Amino acid sequence: MEAFTNAYELEVDVIEYDIHMTKDGHLVSIHDPTVDRTTDGEGRVNDMTLEEVQALDAANSFQDLDGEYSYRDLGVTIPTVDEIFQAVPDLEMLWTIEIKDTNKAEWYQHISEKLWATIQQYGLEERVIIAAFDQTIIDHVIEVSNGEALVSGGRQEITKFVVLHKLFLNGLYRQKVDVLQMPT
Repeated sequence: MEAFTNAYELEVDVIEYDIHMTKDGHLVSIHDPTVDRTTDGEGRVNDMTLEEVQALDAANSFQDLDGEYSYRDLGVTIPTVDEIFQAVPDLEMLWTIEIKDTNKAEWYQHISEKLWATIQQYGLEERVIIAAFDQTIIDHVIEVSNGEALVSGGRQEITKFVVLHKLFLNGLYRQKVDVLQMPT
């Protein structure tokens, strides 16, 4: 949460973060499928409750520019999407939220539904781009939002775009997404 509120105070234009879902259905901002690397705990986010995830020190591994663990043991937790939107109330802020394909595949539909409902709850339909590397996840988002969500193309969509352009067949490409984020 410290990173999000700091970015807000710095008046950044866009905040990007990744999400996983806890086993009790909460969307949390964490890149890795496990809490092992960034906290003082161990385990897969999908196998933990929100209470278990938020009991961990999310600043355990963070070192500041001086090499100090300046946020360790200060109550920094892994935030939920709701907590982030509440902490950054700027309706002009742009967001990119990536649904990680390291979530359980059978949860993709539920995660998409929950994220879209949360975005609608905060009135951010025109401010959030939902991203995923797996096009299946994007297809779920498009379905649950009736095509209203702003989405970024997954690997399959990006591959189609690149191949058709390399073959000078770009006139055949019909973009089904709002944004293409090209990986390196």
